[in-house]
Amino acid sequence: MTNVVLPESPGAEKPATPAVESEAVAVSSASSPQTAASAEPTAADKADSPALGILYTAGYGNAQPEDFFAGINRVSISLALDIRLKPWGWHQLYRKEAFLRALETEGGAARAKWTERLGNVGKFSGGEMALSDPTAVADLVSMLARGRNVLIICGCGKYETCHRTMVARLARELAPELIVENLPTPAKPKPARGEAATTTSS
Repeated sequence: MTNVVLPESPGAEKPATPAVESEAVAVSSASSPQTAASAEPTAADKADSPALGILYTAGYGNAQPEDFFAGINRVSISLALDIRLKPWGWHQLYRKEAFLRALETEGGAARAKWTERLGNVGKFSGGEMALSDPTAVADLVSMLARGRNVLIICGCGKYETCHRTMVARLARELAPELIVENLPTPAKPKPARGEAATTTSS
């Protein structure tokens, strides 16, 4: 698979990149549906806006690949977007090309791509959370507007502190009726160092 980025949107206005905030985007969680505000749309409301796809988010954290892929395979995904700034992970199946292949073969996504445009440039610089190219959010919403369910993925297991919240919030600003659902990270942790020497990097 090739290194694919989202295309530029002609004439799209570049939104300001917000600093990290204490508030996370209200989402409907598969494990804790009560965390979403009652006024927020849920997956059950999709019939009210059939033209707009659902924005799913997921982070593998310390989960074993088989558990992570099984968790996302339970929903219908037209496009899985790896939004890590650097597509590298602790397990070989979380590394760029292998990860994209597994998202399609094991995760059930119709297509999988990596885009650095939605990556968090503050992750490695030690600065505030900020997207590499905030205009990419408009392109994401355009895909959702065509009725495609899109999954955005990062390596962070905790949604509340991941830049997926920023992407979701900016998408909701452009499409207030958008349904956002975070898929919970499987609880089974990665093995201790030395137990998976054949599958992890040294």
